[in-house]
Amino acid sequence: MKTLIRPNSLRFLSPGSFARLNRFLLLPVLLAGAAFAFGPATASAAPGQRAAAPGHASPTPAGFNKYLVYMGESTVGPNEPGLFMDPINVGIFQHQVMQRSSLEVVQERQRAKVFFWQRFGLDFRSTQPDATGMEMIDGAMLVAFVQNPKANYRAYTIAEEAVPATGWMVRDGGWAVILTKDMLVGGSYGGANGKPVAAGAMVVFGDYNIKIENASTKARPHANETIVIHYESGFPIVANSDGVLTFQCALSHPTWGLGRARGVVEGKTIRNVLTFPPELP
Repeated sequence: MKTLIRPNSLRFLSPGSFARLNRFLLLPVLLAGAAFAFGPATASAAPGQRAAAPGHASPTPAGFNKYLVYMGESTVGPNEPGLFMDPINVGIFQHQVMQRSSLEVVQERQRAKVFFWQRFGLDFRSTQPDATGMEMIDGAMLVAFVQNPKANYRAYTIAEEAVPATGWMVRDGGWAVILTKDMLVGGSYGGANGKPVAAGAMVVFGDYNIKIENASTKARPHANETIVIHYESGFPIVANSDGVLTFQCALSHPTWGLGRARGVVEGKTIRNVLTFPPELP
């Protein structure tokens, strides 16, 4: 039986499940108006805390090419989305933050569709977006997203970079597929027989765009004061019975090569460790 989807209310999930995802799935894995695209110049110090020091570059762990740590301490309100999925905010991320042309955005969306098909057997290759930008197949929906900046998602450690104590803002966006009913998921993840995945699970394809907010004392292998890291879900993102989300994403960077992000979202906090390569031999 085909699941009824109401794009404006997203009532297809079990009561409260999408709300929990959208409020607390701060994806390491985006982000009203132009303010979200660039955010504040720096994060403010906590009460009683001194202003941020310039920072000291941490070494790269032996055997690795790069090592990063992101943290988020969300101030998203109870009636606010953790992820924006509207065309305006998504457009700001894709065009202003990622500096993509309209054609490049279309091409990137197609790359996402191919990934969702190959990795999870979710076939959106011939679907078209509706007026809201959503695409539907039986049991799943594809949306573009960008993280609400109130997630306060920031990179606090980047090996060989003098990151200040306030960190550097991580702009996070891309495309997601959300299951609208329990189903078997195939592709290279589930195999020929498929793996059971519950309604509300999400898989993602997108980019971390780190805004360099203070001058570093080290030479940087990136241009235009940003660091861009591409990510793709390794497995579905689902909350456990305690409401804790774990995620694992394959990463790629033009200089550092292939990597892995491994993270946890609990309540309004997120912790994410990124390494290049994913592990040592």
